[in-house]
Amino acid sequence: MTAFLNDWVAELRQGNRPQCKGRLTEVVDGVESFCCLGVAESMLVERGLQTRRHWDAELPEDENDPGIPEQYVYGDHQEGGVLTDEGCKALGLTTRNPEVQLVEWDTPAYNATEDDGKPTFMTLAQMNDAGFTFSQIADVIDYFFGGEK
Repeated sequence: MTAFLNDWVAELRQGNRPQCKGRLTEVVDGVESFCCLGVAESMLVERGLQTRRHWDAELPEDENDPGIPEQYVYGDHQEGGVLTDEGCKALGLTTRNPEVQLVEWDTPAYNATEDDGKPTFMTLAQMNDAGFTFSQIADVIDYFFGGEK
């Protein structure tokens, strides 16, 4: 457990950042939103511990196609949707997209086991993209990684 992990959990619980799916950070109509992992990376940028640059996606050929939203990538990292090495280190995590075994979370769409009775595992990014709120993800981080409530 690191102090930064506790700060991340607190930031997720505050609900001050809009949530997006499928990418760490996106900007649509001037509104910046984040995946749960993007919140951590953005916090590192705000503290001067990480860099961020605009991701140049190919624009659609059809001017009526909205295409891909404006996005950012962090550090030297090229793989989207997961933590950078700097993010992992600051959070005290060993993997870029931590996987957890779901327990009886108060979320109607997910149970603790699959139909075959085996435990359900999801990464934090999958939970974000499946519709778990930042507050629910903060609870999961507390449970599995020792953050403070």
